Amino acid sequence: MSGIELYDELSISFDKEKGHRMGLFVPGWSGRTMKGESKDLLNFWRIISVNYSKNLDKWTINLKAIESGKNKQVKKFLIEIGIPLLRKWLETEKTETWFSGSRYFIIGLNENLTEYCTWETHNDRTIKKKIEIITVPNIV
Repeated sequence: MSGIELYDELSISFDKEKGHRMGLFVPGWSGRTMKGESKDLLNFWRIISVNYSKNLDKWTINLKAIESGKNKQVKKFLIEIGIPLLRKWLETEKTETWFSGSRYFIIGLNENLTEYCTWETHNDRTIKKKIEIITVPNIV
């Protein structure tokens, strides 16, 4: 992440718990559901996310715990795909209105580690989501 303009403003946290399923609930809000259809993301579990909160005027990266049997594959995924995606999102140009409310960019993996998704939200609305097959070999 070195060299990103926001580098000095980023807070990084590591969770002991596995990430939650993606798609139904507003990121960062307990029990509040998303507007629109995001059920296609239910097969994905949050691995890493970055958030901007207007209320706190704070940027946060959060990395979730991984099952010990999958940690090498997930590490490889994060290094080769996940972190570069986060970096690209952080570096995109943002308009003044972009900073209103709460923004999330979340990356999730399916249980078999064969697909990943990216999900960008603004408050309780989906801005962009994408599901991709993992093309990086998982053999470590």
